[in-house]
Amino acid sequence: MKKSEGKDLSYRELRQELDSIIAQLQSDDLDVETALALYARGRQITDRIINYLKKAETIIRELKMSDTKGK
Repeated sequence: MKKSEGKDLSYRELRQELDSIIAQLQSDDLDVETALALYARGRQITDRIINYLKKAETIIRELKMSDTKGK
């Protein structure tokens, strides 16, 4: 398990790790097992990023609604 798997990472940290994984997957010198493991980790990170974005979208909607009610 990677050290980052057990802790809550910020959106930025997740993006950096995903960018690193993508760069590794684009290299020509990976064996299949490593590529599969990287792909699986990339999917996990992508799911977490999507959750961050959904939460942010919800917060923005709530803020917009409270702004409209306050006017």
